[in-house]
Amino acid sequence: MKEILIGRDAETNKLRITVDGKSAAFGAADSVPRSVSQQHVKLTIGNDGSLLLTNLNVDNDTFVNHRGIEAKYITHGDRITLGGENYKLTWDILDPFIPKMADISGLQQVWDEYQEKRLQMQIKERRFNTLRSATGLLTMAAMVLGFSIGRGGAVFFLYIAAAVISLVFFVIAFMQSSRIPREQDQLLQDTKRCYKCPACGRLLNLQDFEMLRQSSGCPHCKVQWKK
Repeated sequence: MKEILIGRDAETNKLRITVDGKSAAFGAADSVPRSVSQQHVKLTIGNDGSLLLTNLNVDNDTFVNHRGIEAKYITHGDRITLGGENYKLTWDILDPFIPKMADISGLQQVWDEYQEKRLQMQIKERRFNTLRSATGLLTMAAMVLGFSIGRGGAVFFLYIAAAVISLVFFVIAFMQSSRIPREQDQLLQDTKRCYKCPACGRLLNLQDFEMLRQSSGCPHCKVQWKK
């Protein structure tokens, strides 16, 4: 959260803006009427990018879109006037003091979909490996039966079945050995293309969304994330 104090400079009657204890004056000398007090309003910038304009004294006249206010959330483009003479507080002056912010809530869906698809790929691969291991159990069963009851027709059939199933799984595994890595790489590339700063459009490092949200903002354009 950031606070900006706005009022009249007592010595020059210019507009004075104070942020973090540092003040700067704007406009020509005597451009701000005396009906604007030295600490007239406060602009509070929330972590979500909201802008709250607060009148600092009951004797101050503060208007937003021609209506008197004591405290009001404003948006860019609202007409703000101060004092009885309706001194216009322009956005050209305010904008440099307001951090640029971007909403990255949409990136959470991109990250969640990536995680879900990656998990489904892992589950699919492990299920296949589990089924593949069953051929070994079938071969072992045939060997046990062969030792216990001799090499009969049923045992011979088990040997043949195990050999055929093993061959099928070998062919499938050979095909998947190249297909699965390509699918994983394609998923990674597709996600990276969508995982980008909503302000400047440049790609972000593919990291956990919560870690991204907790960072200060875009490393490229320096826009801050709305919390």
